[in-house]
Amino acid sequence: MTYAKEIQRNYLPYEAEGLFVDMFDVEAELNAMQGFGRLVMIFIYGFVAMLTLIGLTNVISTISTNVRSRSREFAILRSVGMTDGGLFRMLNLESILCSAKSVLWGVPMGLAGSYLVYLALELPAEYAFEIPWLPVLQCAVVVFVITWAVMRYSASRLHKRNIIETIRLSSGM
Repeated sequence: MTYAKEIQRNYLPYEAEGLFVDMFDVEAELNAMQGFGRLVMIFIYGFVAMLTLIGLTNVISTISTNVRSRSREFAILRSVGMTDGGLFRMLNLESILCSAKSVLWGVPMGLAGSYLVYLALELPAEYAFEIPWLPVLQCAVVVFVITWAVMRYSASRLHKRNIIETIRLSSGM
């Protein structure tokens, strides 16, 4: 670089006749751009991880609060003859339906949002919009598993409670 800049000063007058010539180290510029790209990706992945944890906490809190608030209903169902297996099957079906509804709403909205971002980007090369089916499927499976696991855990905590005490405490007596 030093030799190139010396040649530039000797043979190409600096800003002569409105022209401007500058030299730079392509490898150093490439390394700087890659470092900046890594920094941006760290922030993006950190942001996505934070949003994921917030969403996961929200799902866990909502489902466990829902099951806890319905403990009287479950105690009444058990008192009239519903078995624990029947209760677990009912809650499993609820978790599947809840997950299916969230996937059926979330996937099209997410794909529409990513398509709008694709349209908003003006890329120098033309790239076709492709739907990432494998990550969409993986996310859908994770939603089903998390919802089912949280529902199962919350229901297992109800199993240990006394039916009469649950009905009496929930009714305000």
